[in-house]
Amino acid sequence: MSIINLESILSAALSKNRVAELVLEEKNKLLDIQQLYSLCYHPEQTLAFRASWILETIVLTHPEQLLPVIDKFLSDFPKQKNPSCQRHFTKILMCIQDNNASPLIKEALAQADREVLVSTVFDWLIDPDTPLAVLANCMDILYGFSEEFDWIQEALTYQLTQLMDRGSPALNSRGKRIFQKINRKSSGRASK
Repeated sequence: MSIINLESILSAALSKNRVAELVLEEKNKLLDIQQLYSLCYHPEQTLAFRASWILETIVLTHPEQLLPVIDKFLSDFPKQKNPSCQRHFTKILMCIQDNNASPLIKEALAQADREVLVSTVFDWLIDPDTPLAVLANCMDILYGFSEEFDWIQEALTYQLTQLMDRGSPALNSRGKRIFQKINRKSSGRASK
């Protein structure tokens, strides 16, 4: 599929069924993942959002399909300024962090500049203009990096307290879940 044709498809409103069709096209190699990824940074924000939504759907159903662009995704992650795309990008990063991710995906994350990823996600977490869904994903991502970066637990605990004071029920629920994980991890360390 040409990039012009893909842009045309993404310029129109998409249903979940159409997204599923596009995911299937990518799986069958009728859709170029590199072209799709490049459109996630399109200046037309709605088009970029739709490209990001399809990319996330592909990754959630077939994570290995991200491999041709995973290094670029990880290095470009801080450049994603579209809040609607940030929601999908944080979900993709959560998928990449998953313990059950393939060895190739884990290797790509190990080779990435994780300090930059953590810094970017933390910046999004403390930005008062960050949408709630992105904030919730940022909590999980930072917790996922807390094994590697000691300071994250303390900083995340403080930020969760701040966010939950002004958060929605869904954000508070996610925050409580992260607090529980932090407390379990801390009590596990204390007992050793």
